[in-house]
This record gives sequence, C-alpha cells and structure tokens, in this order.
Amino acid sequence: LAADGAWTTRELKQAIDAKLSEIAQISSGTVYYTLRRLEREGHVASSQEKKGNRPERTVYEITAEGKKRFQELLRESLFHEERPYFTFDVGLFFTPFVGLNVLEEAIDSKLAQVARYRETVAKVASAFPGRWPFHLFYIREHAQVFLDANEEWLRRLKNKVARKKRDVPAAAARR
Repeated sequence: LAADGAWTTRELKQAIDAKLSEIAQISSGTVYYTLRRLEREGHVASSQEKKGNRPERTVYEITAEGKKRFQELLRESLFHEERPYFTFDVGLFFTPFVGLNVLEEAIDSKLAQVARYRETVAKVASAFPGRWPFHLFYIREHAQVFLDANEEWLRRLKNKVARKKRDVPAAAARR
C-alpha cells in the first residue's frame, strides 16, 4: 500500500504474503481490520471500483498523511530498542518441574524447527538468483546468523543435558 496505486484487500494480502512472509505472518483478518482503522485515521482512503462485468470492489490507497505516518513508523521501528525474549527460556527456567527427558525432547523439537526454517530461507534464496537488493540481503543474513547461533546454542545445551543425565544416576549410585 506504501507504493502508489489502489489495492484491494485481497491484492494487499497477496503482496504481503509474497514479500513479507519470512518476516511477519499477517492474517487476512488483520489486513481487513487494519485497513478499516487506517481509513478512520485518515491514512488510507477507500473507493469503489468496477472493472468490466465484475462486481464492484473496494480499493484502498494511501493518503499523503498516511505516507507521512508510514515514514514515521519506519523510523521508529529502526530505532526501537528491544531485547529478545524467548518462550523457550521460560520453560528452561522451570526444567526442575518437568525433568531432563522433556527438556531433551524440546531441544530436539527446536532443532527440527531450525532445520525447517533453514529450508525456508534456502527456498527464498533460490527464488532470488543473482545479486539481492541491499535491504533483502541483510534481512536474509540476519535470519541466517540467528539460525546459526540458535542451532549452536541448542546443540551445546543438548550435550550438557546428556552429560547431566549420565551424571545423575552415577551420583545416586554413590550414595
């Protein structure tokens, strides 16, 4: 929608899926709700359009105020301070209540997720042969660096859990 021209909600959702699916998952409902809210706020304008024998459809176009607000939001997102919070860490904190076997299963599940996401990143990379635009290259690189670090950390944790499981029975036998 930030580009010039009018878009239907369906076209907008398809563009989001095609261009942003690896960065954000946005449902159709969210697109509809957000467009209505943006229209109320004056950031987009809607109109009815009829092409040929097709039924009339609603199209949305960004307003000058919307373009200004979009630039502000982009700037905010680039400067936003954030600390990554991982739900896995919450579960890890409570490991004494679930046990090492459950933790080991969870680690294996996370490693499988990393492998699946690597496949997705590779698929996206193959869709863009040749030189990537600057911004897309660094988004892909960020994902790759995160995956590498996460996989390395999960493998180290898995090794530590395996050692702890071996040590626990040995310690109990010495008592």
